[in-house]
Amino acid sequence: IGRQSGDALVREAAVVALGEIGSAAWDAVPALIVLLQEADDAVADAAEAALIKIGRAAVPALAEALTDDDERVRWRAASAMTRIGFQPPARLPGDPERTTT
Repeated sequence: IGRQSGDALVREAAVVALGEIGSAAWDAVPALIVLLQEADDAVADAAEAALIKIGRAAVPALAEALTDDDERVRWRAASAMTRIGFQPPARLPGDPERTTT
């Protein structure tokens, strides 16, 4: 996935397809985590949605992404964890001003 295609629509379609596979696509989690920082919001949104559909298998990587330097990655990871059913910490690392509530 990812940066191998210069076309954001192709990357988005690939990510959506992984999401449709669901939990069987668990081995794509590291690549999907990387795509949370994608500049194209549609691709990053699709990566978040795919991680949600993969479910519990994505939680360890999402928890690690809560410490990412990129605020967008941290918030997307927290959102995905919440939608999977795991409550991230009230304060995200590196962002003491905001909470996930």
